[in-house]
Amino acid sequence: MTDLANREAVNVLVWDERQPRRAEAYDNFIGQEIAVRLKAKDKDIRLMSVALDDPKQGLPSENPD
Repeated sequence: MTDLANREAVNVLVWDERQPRRAEAYDNFIGQEIAVRLKAKDKDIRLMSVALDDPKQGLPSENPD
């Protein structure tokens, strides 16, 4: 069994095109929905939700490795 108290945080980058038509099906785009649900499952996730319309298309150098 894994000792969850001593595990390292996991970096997760959710990248979404945020197409306007997708917003019709989701309250806040599918990428953001995925991010919210992942964070709800595991508070130790270092999570970023970015998109094509963010600076550098959401992939600046300060994103987690």
